[in-house]
Amino acid sequence: MNEAVIPELELLLFSVLAGALSFAGYDILLVIRAFFRQSWVLEKLFDLLYWGCASVLVFSMIHEKNSGVIRGYSVLGMLAGMIAYRLAAKDRLVLGAQRRAEKLRKWCFKKWEPVRKKKKELQIRRRQSKIERREKRRSQAEQRRAVGQRQAAEKKARARSRREEKRDRRNRRKKAKEAAGQAEPQERERVKRSGNGS
Repeated sequence: MNEAVIPELELLLFSVLAGALSFAGYDILLVIRAFFRQSWVLEKLFDLLYWGCASVLVFSMIHEKNSGVIRGYSVLGMLAGMIAYRLAAKDRLVLGAQRRAEKLRKWCFKKWEPVRKKKKELQIRRRQSKIERREKRRSQAEQRRAVGQRQAAEKKARARSRREEKRDRRNRRKKAKEAAGQAEPQERERVKRSGNGS
């Protein structure tokens, strides 16, 4: 065999292998994604990141093996490696991982169900205690308001009774003065009579 063909065949085999490995790596990313759910944005970001890293690795391999010259058959070899891997694997790895991930989720759900129930009960208790505290505060405020109103009413009643007592005292004094005023002339007359009688 011609020695000039051997490096070209090596490059073709490396290209096929690189294509198959890049798709295998993507399947591993899908397996990881099956176990850890992510948002749509993160999925797309990881896809871009993965394919960026894969392209850098593939082209660095081409650069090392073929001195930076990109040949058409090396690109076709990568495509052939990807297609060959896809036909051989047929998503078995990803589907198996998804089934296992679903089983794992169900198992975790069963194991965590008592914890989740306890958590829910605690949340309900917290809500009830908050409601009870709110009701207690409200009733205490109402009691304070009622006590304040009662004290204000008692104060008004005391003030009214004091005013009435003062009024009664004034009236008694007036009556006493009036009685004393009427008694004075009568006393004078009695003194006069007693002085006339002697």
